[in-house]
Amino acid sequence: MSPLTCTPQDAAALRRLLQHDNHENRDKMLDFMAKDPLYVPRLNVSLEFEREIALRRLEKLAHNGFISVFDFEKNPLNIFAGMSFDGLYLYQKFNAYGILNGCQ
Repeated sequence: MSPLTCTPQDAAALRRLLQHDNHENRDKMLDFMAKDPLYVPRLNVSLEFEREIALRRLEKLAHNGFISVFDFEKNPLNIFAGMSFDGLYLYQKFNAYGILNGCQ
């Protein structure tokens, strides 16, 4: 049995299929996060540190216009786009504490 090969075009098509909405925002968010050391995964850290870095990441995404509390009304699917990159934990903080009221 031969190994499965995947061209860059195949990978892009699969990604587009699995991430079925907000493609432009997802691409911009991914590029932004790839260039910022804040988004480098941290392993074996304390819960306090994990919470703090999650909040800083969320604030940075919101201040740069990738996500907004107004997405719940204007573009609900963008909420899921953000969750796929940042994890549900960030959105729980975003909603529970009502932070970043000035970010749109």
